[in-house]
Amino acid sequence: MRIERRLPTIRVRFPFETYIRLILDVLPPSDLIGIQEIRVVEKFSGNDSSDATLGCYYPGKNIRDGVIEIHLPNILKHVTRETTFWFRPEIATYKLSWTLCHEVGHHAHRAWRHGVKKPQREVFAERYAQAGAFAYLRSRSSKILSSYRWASWNLLFSGLKGVRYWRKTGREVVEWLDANGDGIGFP
Repeated sequence: MRIERRLPTIRVRFPFETYIRLILDVLPPSDLIGIQEIRVVEKFSGNDSSDATLGCYYPGKNIRDGVIEIHLPNILKHVTRETTFWFRPEIATYKLSWTLCHEVGHHAHRAWRHGVKKPQREVFAERYAQAGAFAYLRSRSSKILSSYRWASWNLLFSGLKGVRYWRKTGREVVEWLDANGDGIGFP
């Protein structure tokens, strides 16, 4: 599977390929069969131009040529800031994992989960995203939680409001880990 950056005007210093591969490593390999490419883009190749759309799954003519696009400007606008990618890559990747896993969920729904009705595809994709993001969080929990701790202590970098935000979200992540000790199963 190819991972490609199509960011002609955005200069985010971030190794997308490395971190996307780490996310994909925690997903069921059978669900990835047929995804040909994952692109991090400035503009979707299809007609999806919503200001809130974070990612799109484009099914091919058959099951084996799907493409996923992650819209970086909308990620930066709605999910996390550009500086998080620079200074807190573990947190940025954790947040990115939700979007990527959601789109893989659409592929799994179309290609491999034939019992799921079409109206339920967003619900299925969101459940898949939750399971995938949790699996990624568990696989890198020490690094991700360390990044949250560091961000919550760094008053010069984040300011008082930022420190409070990082503490709160870090606690939520720990609570989520504790509440789901056995993991979250993929739908």
